[in-house]
Amino acid sequence: MVLDPPGVLDRINANLPDDIRVFAIRRTTGGFDSKNSVDSRIYEYLLPGYILAPEEPKPQPAEEGEAAAAELQIPDYQVTPELIDKLNEYLEVFKGTNNFFNYTIRMDKNDASAKRYIIGFKCSGPFTVDGVDFVRFEIQGQSFMLHQIRRMIGIATIRDHCTALLRHVLDIQSSQLCAHVWYLGMIVFLIKRNLPKEVLNATFVRKAPVPTAPSEGLLLQQCVYKVYNEGKGRSYEPITWEGIKDQVEAFRSEQIYTHIAAIEKETKVFAEWTAKQSQYLIDYEKLLDDWRNDRPEVPFEYKGRPPREAAAEAEDTTNAAKED
Repeated sequence: MVLDPPGVLDRINANLPDDIRVFAIRRTTGGFDSKNSVDSRIYEYLLPGYILAPEEPKPQPAEEGEAAAAELQIPDYQVTPELIDKLNEYLEVFKGTNNFFNYTIRMDKNDASAKRYIIGFKCSGPFTVDGVDFVRFEIQGQSFMLHQIRRMIGIATIRDHCTALLRHVLDIQSSQLCAHVWYLGMIVFLIKRNLPKEVLNATFVRKAPVPTAPSEGLLLQQCVYKVYNEGKGRSYEPITWEGIKDQVEAFRSEQIYTHIAAIEKETKVFAEWTAKQSQYLIDYEKLLDDWRNDRPEVPFEYKGRPPREAAAEAEDTTNAAKED
């Protein structure tokens, strides 16, 4: 039986748009399931480097005759190799089996499904795509819950205060946590405003509103079938990137990375998000003081909430925390 006749890939790809490609064809067992047979997944997250800058993007006055809407001025900020090294030290804390109930929505800390196994987590960069500087996070795990990766990446960007904090949050004993804690937003908020690290500890045990970060930087890089390849599929050609890795990486760089960069350049989604942080008129010092003194929780009053927050909250109410 000929599964890969000469020219079949070219004929298939000729009928596909430029941003969809078939790189190889593999024969599998009759019971193979591309979703359920996977034993781990590798995701990437591209974060614009200027997000870590101390200052926020500021409105740039429009010239006379132009629309009233001003363009956001992106901070001139360069991520250093020292920062990348420090981030990788913190990311090591995530590796292994931990309770990630805080990293998704509507998840009880005693729910067994909140325990997830992380195989690897690293950060690299910076690198430039069409004029936009990014840092790249790569994470491999057996399975992930809704929003888990975005929150893990976000909390890791706290830099100098992260290691002890991560160990604390992975084994927290509190019975309450805000269902919509988005750690990327919270970490950026703390970095920019130089708030004490204990504020994060307080958000892990008490309800607290935090900004919701954009999701535009997240992409699935690869599904890993190691168990299948070494077991039921060992009589067939293994399902790996062997022989096509260079093609896949070139495609990802040319099609996906450029798309993410284009979104950021055209919509300034990250810049717009960071610029709106001033709308969060929340007394985090009071939150910290109440937590330290074990005072009863008092609901926060929202004095300003960007439209993106309301949309994200509406989305969360219609999506259950579920595995990929």
